[in-house]
Amino acid sequence: MTITNFEEVLALPKYEKLNVLISWKDGRIEEKRISNEGKSLFIYGKGRKRYGQREYDFNRIEKIEIKEKKINENEKWFKSWKRAEKILEESGLWKEILKNIKDGLEIGLEKIKKAYDIDFNLSEKKGESYEQKREREVNLIKEIDERLEETFVRWNMNYPAKIKKMNFGKDRSEIILKELKEAIKNKKEYKNGNDGKNWNGQSYDTFIEYNPKESKAWYSEEYRGCGNGHYYLALNGTHALFYEDD
Repeated sequence: MTITNFEEVLALPKYEKLNVLISWKDGRIEEKRISNEGKSLFIYGKGRKRYGQREYDFNRIEKIEIKEKKINENEKWFKSWKRAEKILEESGLWKEILKNIKDGLEIGLEKIKKAYDIDFNLSEKKGESYEQKREREVNLIKEIDERLEETFVRWNMNYPAKIKKMNFGKDRSEIILKELKEAIKNKKEYKNGNDGKNWNGQSYDTFIEYNPKESKAWYSEEYRGCGNGHYYLALNGTHALFYEDD
């Protein structure tokens, strides 16, 4: 994308840092980071996070070329699930999920996406019953890779792993995460949770449960008093993998 006037600068997302090439009217071409401040263009100094110069017009600038962010979808996907795999190997939790992740990494994103597409976008054949269509879906998925019969691989590994640090509010997170890590280390059952309104000032009621017999742990962020929200598989004593919304 090439910007040739100041109005186009002010149309950029506010305060988003962008890597660009600036062609100055004196002939210089410089690699810079910029952001739209709403009424001015801020140009960061080399190696600086806060300091730089402001331009209020295009009098000294010929053009600005925004560098396209190169995102390798496969690489991002692979790295995120390798991270989940590593955490589970270290924690010992969710052994069956760990196996699913290993299978998914071997199968690859392209084949997983094909199986996912069959699940949700396969057209019906004339006169075909629901059971017949379902059988056809299963067979088509197995033709890609029999391990794709596992729904976690098809549905949860269809996108990069979403891993986040569990949060129980500024006044309680440190205590709960410390207790959870100790419980996992000593294989002792653990449950805890916070009413978002009373404890953490967040939009969610947050809960954690660890079952040592099954080597599984669950983390949830539910809308206050609602019983619906975001559900995660706790990977260890600090981080959780997004599983589903309800």
